[in-house]
Amino acid sequence: MYRIRAVESPPDANGQRIIWHRASKNAELVTWVDADGRVTRQELMLFEEVVIWERGVGVKTGTVVVGNFRTQRPSDSMTFDNVVEKPRLERMNRGLVAYAGDDRFIAHMRELLKPPELLAQGFGQQITRPSHQVIKAIEESKSPMKKKGPPAALLIGAGLLLVAVALLLIFWK
Repeated sequence: MYRIRAVESPPDANGQRIIWHRASKNAELVTWVDADGRVTRQELMLFEEVVIWERGVGVKTGTVVVGNFRTQRPSDSMTFDNVVEKPRLERMNRGLVAYAGDDRFIAHMRELLKPPELLAQGFGQQITRPSHQVIKAIEESKSPMKKKGPPAALLIGAGLLLVAVALLLIFWK
């Protein structure tokens, strides 16, 4: 994945958020995080294949039929394998190997795609800020800016204008 653009939803009533990454050629990573900033679910679509991981459930694989998404529900475009297809996981893993960035959401998915014997035991750890910090940042960005006085140049210009008017009135007589 490259040229990734991420979009993050504000926390819902339970503090859960959705972070969406999108790259070229129909590559998408959608991540759900809980109020503590831990991943609860991830969906990766890459080259018309999909892998979904959910905490407490595990991994499932499948395919995505690319079509007219305006007339399809997202669930109509996916078919899942009866068992996890390891070759599919390997292909998706190769698709992410080239990514050299430090995005924690992509790193989490890369860990999920590793062969079981190489998996780290770090799932469930906090990988992003908790929802209370996100809410605070949103509130701060919406708060009205403190009123500042006029810029110094404007004050100087107004002062010079008053002096000029006063001089005109004095010498007008």
